Amino acid sequence: MDKVIQYIVHKCSKCPGDTEYYCKSCLCDLCSQCRENHMQDLNTVDHVVVLYRENNRIHPIEYGLVGFSDREYCQLWNLSDSPHCTNRQLTVVLIKHETENGNERQLYNMRRNDALFYNPLLMLGIEADFKACHIKFNNFQSAISTVAPLLKDQINTALCDVDYKHKCFKQNIKIMKYLAFLHKNEHKYERSAHRPIRFLKEKFHIPQIMLTPHLTLHTCQLSFNPSIKKKDVIESMIKIQFTEKGKRREGNKCLQSLMHPPKLQLSHRVAGVNDCCHISVTSDRIWVSATFNLILTNKSGDFLECKDDIPSVLYGLHTWNSKSELIYIDRNYSIIKQSRDMNTTTTFIESTDSTWKPQCVYWSPLTRDLLVGMYTDDKKTGKVARYNQNGQLKQTIEHHDITGLELYKKPNYIVENNNGDVIVSDCARAVVVTERGGRYRFSCTKHASGRDLQPRGICTDPLSHILVCDHKTVLMFNKDGQFLLNLLPSELFTPYSLSYDVSTHDLWVGSWNNNSVYVYRYIHHGRTI
Repeated sequence: MDKVIQYIVHKCSKCPGDTEYYCKSCLCDLCSQCRENHMQDLNTVDHVVVLYRENNRIHPIEYGLVGFSDREYCQLWNLSDSPHCTNRQLTVVLIKHETENGNERQLYNMRRNDALFYNPLLMLGIEADFKACHIKFNNFQSAISTVAPLLKDQINTALCDVDYKHKCFKQNIKIMKYLAFLHKNEHKYERSAHRPIRFLKEKFHIPQIMLTPHLTLHTCQLSFNPSIKKKDVIESMIKIQFTEKGKRREGNKCLQSLMHPPKLQLSHRVAGVNDCCHISVTSDRIWVSATFNLILTNKSGDFLECKDDIPSVLYGLHTWNSKSELIYIDRNYSIIKQSRDMNTTTTFIESTDSTWKPQCVYWSPLTRDLLVGMYTDDKKTGKVARYNQNGQLKQTIEHHDITGLELYKKPNYIVENNNGDVIVSDCARAVVVTERGGRYRFSCTKHASGRDLQPRGICTDPLSHILVCDHKTVLMFNKDGQFLLNLLPSELFTPYSLSYDVSTHDLWVGSWNNNSVYVYRYIHHGRTI
């Protein structure tokens, strides 16, 4: 009877399940279900979760070139002695892996966790598409089988037969042979006759081909049967089309929902500013601009950098791109780009037109374009310009809306929504929304109580909501301009600037009457199906 061997399986730290994963951040063992819950929780979404066997694997260290005998090598790696082990020396090269940069590692973990989080819902859609794929392709194949013979008959009827051995080719060969014959006989009789040309004409018979006044040129031409129209053939050829769908993405509404009321996560003061006129939030730092300076801090409020070459009358004057590079409007109304390490500063767009002055900027993560709101004192009006990554002008939005008025008076803040809409906070009028192509969509001009809107800072969230600072509250509109609710009614401070952090799903709110920033969370990042 075989001996029964019992194994002890390591248990999960949160439930009686078997351990499959290990969290390096909070040092706990996790089963499959607890691992999924762990990565969905916003408080632990940045944690590094690996397979348990990977965590307990011996990490190689750089020893250089070390000599081991076969037996020592087996003992080093816990291998049983092999009968083939001898006393010959082995050269073992162990390579130590370089550690990644902390910020890059954090970004990698965030993207990996998001991918694992979205994966179950994406798989549901893929499985459904896979089941329907066979039926759809059968339908396409049947349609192709019906159209293909008809198309073949039309093309065969439309095209004439091609005679590759046409008469012109034969005539050319005969002419070349006869000219060679004449040349040979001319040299042969040239010295024996006083008039060789006459002699040749009398003695040699010219073939009939040379006496033909006009050579008949035979070519192949394409012709259509009168009963078949070119339009019918073309329509038959373009019936089968391929459409590129792009990358599969799961809708945010399936994964995120609103929490009400919002929860205050933290607040801190920003040293060096009196009012938080505008906020730009990256993954690990925030830029806060006031009336005379621009301050860089981390998310704990620690001072890192200060810039004082900004205009004193602008509001949404800075943004950041995918490389966490700062883009801002300087005192000369040029648009400057500064590297993340603060060592390199370049002029992205130089101010050459004194008539139009930039007022606000926004880098679009969708199109990777830079949106710039501009204003002119001469006409007392505004416009929006779109620049590509090389600083070249791509588009200008400045035409009239349906009421016959100018779209913008003075753009102070600008963002782009998830659906491509360009949203401008025009303090003199309203929140003006246009499509990406520039066509006017709608304007938000009234508060829910009927009071005129006095918009300041704006932003959008993953659910395509439009958030607007107005007096002592933050208003929420849907992507079509319908008012939803007063998100942050507050008597403690005056909300003036907004920025949504997509990495943590936090809303950063800057105050007008003090130098404090407040962080709220109002979106639940989890499944609702």
